[in-house]
Amino acid sequence: MKRFAFCIAVSSMLCSVGASADSNGCFPNFTSLDAMHSLDAGKPTHFEDTLRSQNVAGLFDTKVKLIGDFDGHTLSLAMKDFETGPSLIYVLSAMLITDGRDVSSWRDFTNDCQQGARLPEVPRGGSLKLKPVNLAQGRHDIRLLVFGRLN
Repeated sequence: MKRFAFCIAVSSMLCSVGASADSNGCFPNFTSLDAMHSLDAGKPTHFEDTLRSQNVAGLFDTKVKLIGDFDGHTLSLAMKDFETGPSLIYVLSAMLITDGRDVSSWRDFTNDCQQGARLPEVPRGGSLKLKPVNLAQGRHDIRLLVFGRLN
């Protein structure tokens, strides 16, 4: 029952952001990433997840990866574009990190869809470091939700 209530709360938060964003197109109507990872205190962990984007044909995998490194307490995140040829720039709109029933981090880079908000970009062939997330001691089953797209 607690998990169901948590899912409803997260869904409500995302829907409210999406509803305000749809009016001016600042927020994608799909998730670029929905991944889960298990992290243990004292056990360094590295992971890489491929981000998606959308075009008229539908969702597709990009050459942009979310790279995570956990040192036992801090989760460091970066995005890297592995495209070697001509490509669009990947623009990040928001990121949600949950740990079980708790929200560990919510970052709305659109500033609630304010016009002129400077969104983080992953340049072609480049990378973008994100602010680290500190996690309490113990085991963590985190879920990463990323909203972004090639632009």
